[in-house]
Amino acid sequence: MILFIHGLDSSKETNKFECIDVQEKYCETIDYRGLSYEEVSKKYDEIIKRKNPKILVGHSLGGYWALVKSQQHNIPCFLINPSLYPKRIFSDYIDISENTPPESVPAGY
Repeated sequence: MILFIHGLDSSKETNKFECIDVQEKYCETIDYRGLSYEEVSKKYDEIIKRKNPKILVGHSLGGYWALVKSQQHNIPCFLINPSLYPKRIFSDYIDISENTPPESVPAGY
């Protein structure tokens, strides 16, 4: 099963989700602007526990979350134009760069 993680101000209605041509896929719309880092993190932890995906696919801010959750849950991920510097918009997020070790991205920040 593929868990698709959408970007900022997007939803499961995005064409990126619709073009994934597999029967077992899932996307849940998350209101990033209305939730803190910790709340979004917990929501994705719950979804991963409930759906048990084999791969995470993320676009834009969803690419950020796919990478974070991939590291935390040991699930492979595929990123589409990931937003790795969300701190520009959300002050409680951590930017990710090639020098950011995975263990420095907190599970429950």
